[in-house]
Amino acid sequence: MKFRTDGLIIREQNIGENDRLVWVLTRSNGVVKAFARGAKKLTNAKCSATSLLAYSRLTIYKSRESYIIGDAQTLRIFSKLRHDVRKMCLVQYFCEIARHICPREQPADEFLRLFLNSIYLLSENKRSELLVKPCFEMRFMCMAGYTPDLLMCRKCGAYSASAMYFLPREGKLECCNCRKNPNGAVLLNDAALTALRHTVYAEDKQLFSFALSDESLQILNRATELYLRCQLERDFQALTTLEDAKQAALNLEPQFDLKRVELLLKQTDDAVALSGRFGAPSFGGAVNCGGSLRRAEAGGCLTTGELLSVARTMHVIRTVKEWHSRCASVETALDGYFSGLVSNKYLEERITTAIISEDEISDKASPALSDIRRKIRTASSKARETLDKIIHSSKYIKYLQDAIVTQRDGRYVVPVKSECR
Repeated sequence: MKFRTDGLIIREQNIGENDRLVWVLTRSNGVVKAFARGAKKLTNAKCSATSLLAYSRLTIYKSRESYIIGDAQTLRIFSKLRHDVRKMCLVQYFCEIARHICPREQPADEFLRLFLNSIYLLSENKRSELLVKPCFEMRFMCMAGYTPDLLMCRKCGAYSASAMYFLPREGKLECCNCRKNPNGAVLLNDAALTALRHTVYAEDKQLFSFALSDESLQILNRATELYLRCQLERDFQALTTLEDAKQAALNLEPQFDLKRVELLLKQTDDAVALSGRFGAPSFGGAVNCGGSLRRAEAGGCLTTGELLSVARTMHVIRTVKEWHSRCASVETALDGYFSGLVSNKYLEERITTAIISEDEISDKASPALSDIRRKIRTASSKARETLDKIIHSSKYIKYLQDAIVTQRDGRYVVPVKSECR
């Protein structure tokens, strides 16, 4: 079967010497993974049309097991983005989101239009990264069926308050009067709350038409990013790249020492060769835990969130070392970096077994905690049984408003008639 459609290349992978495997966000068929024969040859018309972030008109042939790109005509290449490291990282993040949630074998015109508008605004410097990012995240999530409820406080129904909290895991709001524990929530100021509602409820033409202070933009970005990660239950590699690594890339300067230049070039060549032969290792989930570790070394206590960050980073270290073990037969200029990595699977598993989330500790954290919780459950069960006997007893039924047992402030209660209190 053959079909013709417009699409944006959201990922490319070299296959052999001449071919390319690409992921395309198409207008008519959603995300399509297709082979482009001879696309790496500079003389081939498909070379530019199937490069990353090329918007092209494609003729695609569908076989039983794969898609193959026949003809390809370039409509637009967003080449300006390649000159800005931050914008390119952000667009790579957009690509990763699209690959994960855009439909397959279904029309995706709305997804493609939003993606093109977003990268156009970034490419032409018409909107900042901090404004485009939350708009893209929330509108993409809404189109995929993850629309949050931002109309009012989920408990008291208040539309606004002196402070409002956004709950990324539930996708709802709570006012400061109802939310006593700020853990797991994002505190929104008035401007950030209005902007968050705008990203969800505004018309498509008005989506990017607002302005915020830098402080409010930071709050908005934190809220939308957490919402996306909580709802999809995953981290994105382009998003979780170490900020230290990004800053190091931005701070690169020309080198004038010949030996230093040769070493850096050799390391780059070796990294490309290893990635091409064995696939690139994933660093997604790693964070800089230096501050937490220094505090622990000084005798301080770490929060559950910090411990989970340590565990995720240790997992990344272990998987990278396992990846390098498959490359052990190849000697490279990078071996010194890998030899300095030390994994500790025992500690990693101890943390992840004991801590379920930032707000929940597992029964397996310690025998004492498990025993305390078991006793609480036993006592609670006995109390419930006693109350069940009371509400079904002919002796007490005449004093009860309803024969039910409820909970109030963590305690079991039965409704008693006002005249019998």
